[in-house]
Amino acid sequence: MPAHVLSLIATDAHAVPARVCSLLAQRRVAVDSMQISRLPGAPAWWIQLGLRPGEDRDFELLIKRMNRLVDVVKVVGITGDGNHWRQAVFVALRPESDDLVHIGRIVGRFGAEILDSDARDVRVHLSAHPEQCAEFVEELRPYGVQETLFGAVSAMRGSFRRRHPRATS
Repeated sequence: MPAHVLSLIATDAHAVPARVCSLLAQRRVAVDSMQISRLPGAPAWWIQLGLRPGEDRDFELLIKRMNRLVDVVKVVGITGDGNHWRQAVFVALRPESDDLVHIGRIVGRFGAEILDSDARDVRVHLSAHPEQCAEFVEELRPYGVQETLFGAVSAMRGSFRRRHPRATS
């Protein structure tokens, strides 16, 4: 799991993803995952980067540098506990017929879903904390894992500070 996640919003200028990647390469930042998409209904990019552990000072400096990039509107650094972390994992299995009950129990225990199954193959999906995704795959490994696809790690701050304190009487 990445130690830090940078979430940034930028204008929809076509060169923004290239500028972000260039800055990461220049600073030799170790990236675990990257998601780039357009914000629905808005002319803007949403980019989320999962970064490997490093010194907190380097992370703060990277946030400042990202904020200085042309067309970047806002950068938020997410790190540590108290935040919401998610990852998706898809697993294709070719189990023995006797193993289907065990796979069903594992899927149920993790709150995953069976996407499809036929006489030979089973495909399952889980969206959960990255550590749970890794545990899920490890528990399925004895049952004929053929392919595993991990999605990028996403994070959202756990709570927002109130800008205006509530009035008390």
